[in-house]
Amino acid sequence: MFNHIKRFYSSALKKYTDMLSSSDFLEAYLPRTLNHHSQLSKLIDFPSNDYDITSISKSICEPSYNILDRRGKMWRGSLCLLTADIFQHDPREILPLAHSIEVIHNASLICDDIEDKSEKRRGLPSTYKIYGLDIALNCGNFMYFLPLRIIHDLAIDITRKEKILKTYSEEMLQLHLGQCTDISWNNNKFYIPSEEQYYRMVFNKTSVLVRMSVKFALSYFGHDDAVSSALIHYAEKIGVSFQIMDDILNLVSPVYKEGRNFLGEDITEGKKTLIIIRAISQSKNKAERLNEILAMHTNDIGLVNEALDIINSTDAIDYAKNMAIRLKDEAWGPLKELLPNSEVKESLESLSEMVCTRVK
Repeated sequence: MFNHIKRFYSSALKKYTDMLSSSDFLEAYLPRTLNHHSQLSKLIDFPSNDYDITSISKSICEPSYNILDRRGKMWRGSLCLLTADIFQHDPREILPLAHSIEVIHNASLICDDIEDKSEKRRGLPSTYKIYGLDIALNCGNFMYFLPLRIIHDLAIDITRKEKILKTYSEEMLQLHLGQCTDISWNNNKFYIPSEEQYYRMVFNKTSVLVRMSVKFALSYFGHDDAVSSALIHYAEKIGVSFQIMDDILNLVSPVYKEGRNFLGEDITEGKKTLIIIRAISQSKNKAERLNEILAMHTNDIGLVNEALDIINSTDAIDYAKNMAIRLKDEAWGPLKELLPNSEVKESLESLSEMVCTRVK
């Protein structure tokens, strides 16, 4: 089922995904199983023996690794490591920050699945379907806060640490503002945002962790120059491009369908994507019907297929694909001129291309 992810690994990012996959750094903070209260010492100063380690193990450790071990693309954490490589630093030095990015990303997936009522994640039941809403929500929140402890323990000067913490706080707020907007649009059944509003929502939501990964590395190593600015610009644009492609694949990719049984999960969830915004603007005679189906939040395959037919009768898919490519080009263009030729540059260029050519 996950051959597409393996192909992603075996290409430009393999060096970095291998670093993340082979590192046991995270287990010092989040043990897979708690057998003694002393294992909490990385999380809590002087943990006493009255902590219920069985409950913590079952309700924090187990669900955390249930999602982490499913191994997504890990491209956000990899971008953090690749940024270190761009400036000729040892990427392994910032593995704690790269792991933090992946922890936050997986926490967001736990919460997203609850908010979207998604039953599957990476081909398996969503965390809340396995452990219940209460445990999943609490675990997701725990994972959001875990990086604060990791950042606290970094062996760097206070100025750099404060910059990393500032990035964390600013971007986490942006993440939730973006998610808030997305949820509001889903629930406001007949509201159709403008394209500009869509881009702002994605800029806040999807671009956040991409931008955070770059900013973490830049702050850790103390870089603030033209290349640094271009990297942040890259992260912002490539994040939006990635989300647009996600929206497209949700409607057209047979690989995306694996583990979900049908295409068009975004239609079931009533998502107001760039594709939907464009389709409604280009299909005046059927726009009301498309909006009606979105408002139903239906699992009826016939209705979902009817919505897909309306979308496919317009140029919405091609329009969105062209926009994703344009944003990818805008992301990569400045860096292409600034970076010297190297394997790292080739890796970043390959990542850029994969964003728009992937099938999942």
